[in-house]
Amino acid sequence: MGRLFLVNLEGKSYSCKHCKTNLGLCDDVVSKISVIPGLLGLLVDLMIIIPSRVPVNETPVYFLIQDWLIGVVVLHIRTFLVRESSGDFIQRIVLLRSN
Repeated sequence: MGRLFLVNLEGKSYSCKHCKTNLGLCDDVVSKISVIPGLLGLLVDLMIIIPSRVPVNETPVYFLIQDWLIGVVVLHIRTFLVRESSGDFIQRIVLLRSN
């Protein structure tokens, strides 16, 4: 059916507290924490902010710290929406709109 590859992670790693499954090395997780918000913020900056802020005949300036912070905010909003997307949250919004 399929192949199962078992890999032993050597060094300090994160693991599930319930089943003790290795999730990743600490260095990999830290790099993902810094890269993913930076790329997401850069995407938001390129698609939304720069076209509305910079005239067509000028070259835009990219502030990477600002892009990273935008990415962190977008990820926080996404996490909140995913966590609160239970039926109870949706029912509360429907009740607020009906009142």
